[in-house]
Amino acid sequence: MLLPRKNDRLVWNGALRRFRGAHRRRLAHPDRITAYRRKPLDDDGVIEADRCVSSTRVERLIEPVANRFQRRMDSLIYPFVVGVLRKINMNFWLGAILLTVIFTSAQAATEVAPRVEQVPFDKGTDSARFNESIKGRLTAQYRTTAKAGQILTVDLKTSNTSVYFNISAKGADAALFNGSIMGNHFMGPLPVDGEYTVQVYLMRNAARRNEVANYSLSMNLSPSSDSAQPFDQTLELQGIRFQVKGEWVDGNPVVRISPQGLEIDNSAISRPQTGNIARAEVADLDQDGSPEIYVFARSPGRGMPGELVAYAANRKKSLSEIYLPPVSENAKWAEGYQGEDEFAVVENALVRRFPVYESADAGAGRTGKMRQVRYRLEAGEAGWVLKGDEGVEY
Repeated sequence: MLLPRKNDRLVWNGALRRFRGAHRRRLAHPDRITAYRRKPLDDDGVIEADRCVSSTRVERLIEPVANRFQRRMDSLIYPFVVGVLRKINMNFWLGAILLTVIFTSAQAATEVAPRVEQVPFDKGTDSARFNESIKGRLTAQYRTTAKAGQILTVDLKTSNTSVYFNISAKGADAALFNGSIMGNHFMGPLPVDGEYTVQVYLMRNAARRNEVANYSLSMNLSPSSDSAQPFDQTLELQGIRFQVKGEWVDGNPVVRISPQGLEIDNSAISRPQTGNIARAEVADLDQDGSPEIYVFARSPGRGMPGELVAYAANRKKSLSEIYLPPVSENAKWAEGYQGEDEFAVVENALVRRFPVYESADAGAGRTGKMRQVRYRLEAGEAGWVLKGDEGVEY
């Protein structure tokens, strides 16, 4: 061995320092290289210079020390690194297993059984109302049995904009109605015989905050004896009679209005429709002694505007159509409008009422307010027009 085992570190540092100096001198004098032979250490722990030797001698001087130092470092560092990695890996899997157990236990602990109520529409009543509340993950389910073709109407009123309801048929793969997308009003025919569930719930973010929501839920189911019959009603005012009937023409729904008592033209009028006829009213909004007929239709779901089919008797001679401007023509009224209109005749005016959303975007939530617009009947250039005169929110 060229160097003693003890003081390897000092020898290595000194030899390396001298070797670098020799390398610099070799660059300056290519024909020579300065190296150092083994000699005792001086007081500073540095080998004293002796004479010039070949580069092979330098390698023989340094290589054993370098190899021994590398083996010693490997024997110390490798087991340490491997141990750390094994510990990290073990801790990772133990942590993952522990988190899985905790999450599963927490999820099971937070699952809350729904509150279930049976709605007995088959006991002589066709409507029900519930004034209740839910909290957090608690949901309320209202179950009823109905037949295909019956018209189910559900309305939910609440001050919490995170409360909605869904409607589903027993055994169905998808919901018949999703309130978080379509709004808090449903009216439509039921597709099959069986049990239907109206589920009231809080959206996930509100449920996590453990919010409390008070609500009023109303449900109406048309009697089964009338479920297969189309809408058919006859109304009369000021000597003029109107028969309003829902029909199907070439597979499409239409409303047919047949007047009686007009002096010139009593021809029936048919108009296509997309929603279901909710009701019809006869009135004389302009108080000219000649009546008007108003037919209201609604389509279930958010974003579906209500429909109005209306005609006025021109001095009891013939019928002329009444035009209702869309809500979009008034920017103030159109703020947060997403359909779901309801119509009614109130004190010589036509009233339009609809829920107000935070915006017109499809994902916007309800503000909990309703907007009401009153319309007056006026004679226009080409016919009769309903003009809005005021809009209020409540």
